[in-house]
Amino acid sequence: MKLRLALPVSLVALTFAPAAEAKLCVRIAVDPARPGVAAAARVLLTTLAGPGGRPMPVERTYPMRVAVTGRGRSFELELLPALGEPALRWARIPFPRSGVWTLSWANWGAPASPCAPTLRVRLR
Repeated sequence: MKLRLALPVSLVALTFAPAAEAKLCVRIAVDPARPGVAAAARVLLTTLAGPGGRPMPVERTYPMRVAVTGRGRSFELELLPALGEPALRWARIPFPRSGVWTLSWANWGAPASPCAPTLRVRLR
């Protein structure tokens, strides 16, 4: 008796895709770059085709999150797809206190890398 293992086509495609084509990286920014406490600020996440690559669209239904840590607090933000910009996600970010805050791509399960850099933001 032979056993057959059935894998979804998408899983097979990702497993055997060339490394350069399969690499999804991100760039994180905050607008304004030096926000004030309790001021309106946005976190922007751009998906890229490889480190330093061109913006790469990602399916709108794929959830993207940013982890925010600082001053003894930690929380995650769910990012929304930007209209007309398929490689851009955004969210309003509530910085509750002054000091240094670190933003990282919550979907990335490994330490910071060129594909998933962290961003340190100093609040005034």
